Amino acid sequence: MKATVAKSSFGKLPSGRSVDLFTLTNANGLVAKVTNYGTILTELHVPDRKGRVCDVVLGFDHLGPYLKRHPYFGCTTGRVANRIAGGEFVLGARRIRWP
Repeated sequence: MKATVAKSSFGKLPSGRSVDLFTLTNANGLVAKVTNYGTILTELHVPDRKGRVCDVVLGFDHLGPYLKRHPYFGCTTGRVANRIAGGEFVLGARRIRWP
C-alpha cells in the first residue's frame, strides 16, 4: 500500500464556507485526519508494537463541536499563532526573534 491523501467534506462554517477533512495514510498503517479549519488534527491512528492500530488523539467526528467552546482538541497551532509582533525566545545561547 502506498501513501495516499483523500479529501472529504467536514462541515460548513456559519458564513457558509465549506471545511474539508484531509485523510493521510501511509504503508505502515498510520492514518492522520486534518481539517483546513485551523489545521485541527481530528484523528491519528497509529500501530502499537503488536501492530494493533488505535486512534491516539481526542477529537470530534464533525465540525459543529469545534465551533463551540472546547478544550482545543486537536490544536496544532496556538490560539495566538502569527499574532505576536516581535516575538522572541532563547534557544540554548541563541536568541531567536520573529520579525
